[in-house]
Amino acid sequence: MTIQRKADVRDLSIASAILGTALVVWQLLASGMPDATTPLNIAIRLGQIIADGQLLSALLVSWITILQGFGIAAIAGIGVAMIAGNWPSAASWLEPVINLLRPIAPFAWIPMAILWFGTGGGAAVMITAYAAFFPILTNTLAGVRRIRSSLVTAARVLGASQVTIFLRVVVPGSLPLMLVGLRLGVGMAWAAVIAAELATGQSTTAPPGIGYLMYLNFAAESDVTAIVGMMIAIGLSAFLADQLLRLAARKLIVWPAEG
Repeated sequence: MTIQRKADVRDLSIASAILGTALVVWQLLASGMPDATTPLNIAIRLGQIIADGQLLSALLVSWITILQGFGIAAIAGIGVAMIAGNWPSAASWLEPVINLLRPIAPFAWIPMAILWFGTGGGAAVMITAYAAFFPILTNTLAGVRRIRSSLVTAARVLGASQVTIFLRVVVPGSLPLMLVGLRLGVGMAWAAVIAAELATGQSTTAPPGIGYLMYLNFAAESDVTAIVGMMIAIGLSAFLADQLLRLAARKLIVWPAEG
């Protein structure tokens, strides 16, 4: 087992111990209250909404929205960053537009998204893509700009074409920060999709996403236990997406050996 994996196992063990202790304390403090939202009640309710298919179908809808929005954001964010990072003339007119739009919260675009795409899945995809776009763009752009000019110069001296420099120098050199941006972007995407689904509602041709399912449980039954269970499912989904990107980072980034 490598040093990094040992550290990961140690960190996971500590985090699990802290979480387990917190759940036990929560259960003990709330167990004397009737109909309290305790970890045991949440687990029971979570099992019920998994068994009846509500949670899994809602998660599937939200995952599809995330994949679509995140995919659009990744392609657009990395593409714009590569253009702005490699061509200063393009950066001079792209960056003012980026800096103007970046402070606007994704949720501020919800009325426009509904106007343009209706209350179906298109509006949620747009909000999700917008939320993920800027972390991906800014981190990838920082990665491109931190590449030493001497590496590019050396490649040119050795006769490398512009395409070769881009593929063998620029892309590998910007990859670490690019993957950081992707990880931040997928987290923002999960945060945005819940609000987008709450605001846009349910399409008439598809089951609700988990955001709208949370609203239905609150509006119809005030079922806080089910809502907390769905929050846990959202957190686990975002954690899984982040772990997949971390795994990709370990496979794609080869750090030079020390010594």
